[in-house]
Amino acid sequence: MKMKAPLKNDETVKTNRGLLLDAFAALRQRGFFARANYLCCSSCGFSALQVRFDELTPEEKSETKGFVFWHSQNEDDIWARGEVNLAFGSFSGFDEDEKVGKEIVSVLESFGLHPEWDENPARKILVPLKESK
Repeated sequence: MKMKAPLKNDETVKTNRGLLLDAFAALRQRGFFARANYLCCSSCGFSALQVRFDELTPEEKSETKGFVFWHSQNEDDIWARGEVNLAFGSFSGFDEDEKVGKEIVSVLESFGLHPEWDENPARKILVPLKESK
């Protein structure tokens, strides 16, 4: 069942989603797999990212810091609630995930977004999109 999208015409949400896309472009420049509206769910997203990482050359793997994405169910959340949860992590294991999360939060903040994250690498990063810059 498709969620209602009461915020589909909300200019603040549209603007902040655009800033989030810009932040993802910056993260890609820094060596992250950063994908918006990526596949249907977290499970499929994590699986596809691992396959993609496994296909990289050793040099490409060493240049890849981690990943961040939201999936199509999260896309519905953007327009229904004005927020999105970002899945993230490293390809090096749980020990590196906190460092990756901190860098992602820093980049999001540099674009004027206000991510909420308690620095627990097992939890997603919440990005409210209803608030103004």
